[in-house]
Amino acid sequence: MADSGSYDTRFAAIRRAFESRARSQASRLGELRRRLETAAPSSEDVAELKSLCHSLHGGAGTFGYLGVGEVAAEVESICDTLSGLSECNPAKIQMLASTVDQLLGLMTEFGTVDKSLYRR
Repeated sequence: MADSGSYDTRFAAIRRAFESRARSQASRLGELRRRLETAAPSSEDVAELKSLCHSLHGGAGTFGYLGVGEVAAEVESICDTLSGLSECNPAKIQMLASTVDQLLGLMTEFGTVDKSLYRR
């Protein structure tokens, strides 16, 4: 049986890896968020947002970032509703943009992203 110190060390390393990956995901989320300012998202952008947030949702909960996980799940849900639309829905796009801002804001609070990535 491994001692708790060994477990804590391994868990801390995995957490750091999650946080590092989250930084690059946040950067990409910021890029996709900026695109929402100028145009309706493409189906590829919606799929990418959903994929990024699915990954964040799972990892965030594991490492105690419950708010990040909850808001990431909300972005996933909004992406699901957008992917089924045949035309642009400005209200849904605004909701998506606002929720991505909220997610980036939460990620900023735990030191993963730069505040310049999102708008409040």
